[in-house]
Amino acid sequence: MRKLLLAIIYLFVFLTIGALTLRNDHAVPFDALLWQGEVRLMWLLLMAFAVGALVTLMFILPGVLSRSWQLWRTQRRLRRLERNAIASHG
Repeated sequence: MRKLLLAIIYLFVFLTIGALTLRNDHAVPFDALLWQGEVRLMWLLLMAFAVGALVTLMFILPGVLSRSWQLWRTQRRLRRLERNAIASHG
């Protein structure tokens, strides 16, 4: 059920982004640090979304990896304790 809900949310987000990019196809002025010019708004929106997704991953990934590593160590310790308990009682 959770996977279905996530799939629906992802589909909604991508359809919304697709609709926004298709409706905003005109050129807008864009001034960056070293570059100036006109860019299609749809590309600007897509790049902003991509940068936001990358920044989010940069903040989320260390926590996910840390929890995964901690879970792996705990499971390894549990298996070792179970083997020792079986060996001492067997």
